[in-house]
Amino acid sequence: MRVLKVTFPDNALEDLDSFLKHEKKARLFRRAQALKVVVQGTPAKRVAKLFNFTYSALLRWIRRFERNGIEGLRDLKRQGRPKKVTADVEPFLLKLMESDPRDYGSIYSMWTAPQLVKVLKKQKGISLSKRTIGRILKKTTLPSTDRLANFLPTQTKSKKPKKKLKNSKA
Repeated sequence: MRVLKVTFPDNALEDLDSFLKHEKKARLFRRAQALKVVVQGTPAKRVAKLFNFTYSALLRWIRRFERNGIEGLRDLKRQGRPKKVTADVEPFLLKLMESDPRDYGSIYSMWTAPQLVKVLKKQKGISLSKRTIGRILKKTTLPSTDRLANFLPTQTKSKKPKKKLKNSKA
């Protein structure tokens, strides 16, 4: 059996104690607990069994703690799935909203989310949900209540005169 050669800083126990008092995430808390037991001198294999970690995972946390201190216990950033909405989709969608849907084969003069989904799929080859399109439009500078009404090419908005309040001094 190979002996694990690790040197921890003198204040490692104090750092771990302080971290354990304030940490609310269970994953990090368990890692810190296991490392505290290792720093106190318990063999890593025994600690791995005690905390139900794999030995290799515990070794990874020990090495990261040795190199980076408490910050080494935190999860690393992961790449994740690439975004469907790229930088050119948003301007295209906004430009599309300014156009007449009848130019794209619609029988209506106002855009609907399903129509936008179809045109985006046909023009850009991108499949977005109605909800995603709604989120993009919500981020725009257009007021949400007037978003579709502003793009009616055949109608004009009429302004109602403001009512005057009785007994008000103007």
